[in-house]
Amino acid sequence: MAEWIVKCTLMNQQQSKEESIIIQYGADLIIENFQKLMIIIVAGFLIGALKETIIFLVVFCSLRFNAGGYHAQTGWGCISLLFCIWGIIMICDKIFVFSSIGVLLGLVITTFSFFIFLTPQTINSCCFTQKTIKRKKMVVSVMIIGYLLISFLIPQYQTIIVGAMIMEAATLLVGLKNIFR
Repeated sequence: MAEWIVKCTLMNQQQSKEESIIIQYGADLIIENFQKLMIIIVAGFLIGALKETIIFLVVFCSLRFNAGGYHAQTGWGCISLLFCIWGIIMICDKIFVFSSIGVLLGLVITTFSFFIFLTPQTINSCCFTQKTIKRKKMVVSVMIIGYLLISFLIPQYQTIIVGAMIMEAATLLVGLKNIFR
């Protein structure tokens, strides 16, 4: 499918074989990631937690885009891990309520520290300039503060928002192990 999309979109443009391969790889990634998101969204719909699922995906994926974290070796490993993380958050949403502001702030401050010290956590992070790294850390910081404010304004989604932040921070820790191999 990605090959067909690339051929249709680049029909009148001259591309080298190498450029076409790179463009097709990008199209493959977009399609694969869209499929993963749709699997999770359908699962959320089926269990009656569509709104919660979308909130989880927005928080988790937006942080992941900037911070990085552990990456599974295969597409199936990736969707399995994402499905497990989503499932844990959906269960926690039914079980936990942050009744103590101190516990909530402690979790957020710890998570915030992980993001500040470990972002970006990707295989190609050695290719980032210091300016890019600072920008990624700043974006993640603003996002965490924004998500925290939203979780206070809409407390019924607090567990999902904070849980997604904690789980993404956990993937940073696991990803750290892979970087030092």
